[in-house]
Amino acid sequence: MQHIRKQKLDIYLMEHGISQNQLARYIGVSTSHLSDMRTGRRSFLTKHKQRIANVLNRTIDQIIWDK
Repeated sequence: MQHIRKQKLDIYLMEHGISQNQLARYIGVSTSHLSDMRTGRRSFLTKHKQRIANVLNRTIDQIIWDK
């Protein structure tokens, strides 16, 4: 399973003034689903990765995803 490093995502969200709740809405999942993806309990689908990258003005490759 791949998940994003929680601390790094928190930094990206702070830089853009986006809350976890807002990010969840932007990528089309519940807050609990996003939390599960961030902690590795669920996998990020490519569509989720792309949506997160778009929200953060980055490419998928610029975001650090844990394996």
